[in-house]
Amino acid sequence: MYDLTNIIDGKNPGPFRIILYGTDGIGKSTWAAESPSPMFIDTEGRLGHIDCKRLHRAETLDQVYQQLEFWFEQIGTGETLVIDSLDWLEGLIHKAVTEEFGEKYKSIAEIPYANGYKFSLDYHRDMINTLNAFTDEKKSNLILTAHAQVKRFEDPMRESYDQYRLAMHEKAAQLWTQWADCVFFATFKTFVKKEEAGFNKQTNKAIGEGSRVLYTEERPSFDAKNSYSLPFELSLEWSAFYKCYRAWLGEEVEVKTTKTKKKKETKNG
Repeated sequence: MYDLTNIIDGKNPGPFRIILYGTDGIGKSTWAAESPSPMFIDTEGRLGHIDCKRLHRAETLDQVYQQLEFWFEQIGTGETLVIDSLDWLEGLIHKAVTEEFGEKYKSIAEIPYANGYKFSLDYHRDMINTLNAFTDEKKSNLILTAHAQVKRFEDPMRESYDQYRLAMHEKAAQLWTQWADCVFFATFKTFVKKEEAGFNKQTNKAIGEGSRVLYTEERPSFDAKNSYSLPFELSLEWSAFYKCYRAWLGEEVEVKTTKTKKKKETKNG
């Protein structure tokens, strides 16, 4: 039976469940390393340049689960588990599925009728359930980094167009996107300038200053979402995201401003 004590009132979002994907070399792992007390599961073997807690690279799906079990015992409330990266984790899932289908197949793509990809979704769901224990039982945050790929988006309401999306099989990407509270797209900010090319023709020239940005809402050129009413564009810094998140919660956030000193006026004579 329910009574008034069962009513939940106000914002109570719980720990983060964030997927951060983006272009190569943008700094996804560095951003995740700025989160509260991050503990990494490394599926790529490229974390040597980052000061973070991690175990050896997980080269099989069994090793991923072993490391998850280890970190589950170590992690605490408000701390963060990071998987770097989700698409490389999918590669380990594909390898496990291929082995389960037998030595006849060398890759998941060889399994007839796309049954390997369909079967792999059960592995993805099991992984999601395992990660949910970190947020539900340990009250720990989750961040999963991923790479980006350009895919054709078939829009039923208008012409199709290219879009940055998770570098994963489409069905698996949909599963993870639905699960996450936030899906952020990170890239270098680029402007396009038209230049004269002669003979009454123009060319487009990309111009950038190296600014790294994080997008929180979907646009035709990329997939993204957030549950925290965040600004559409943020700088790729953990502090920029976290200040906006705290403001959404209704907490007071200190905003630093630069004060300019007025010059004293002097009179000659």
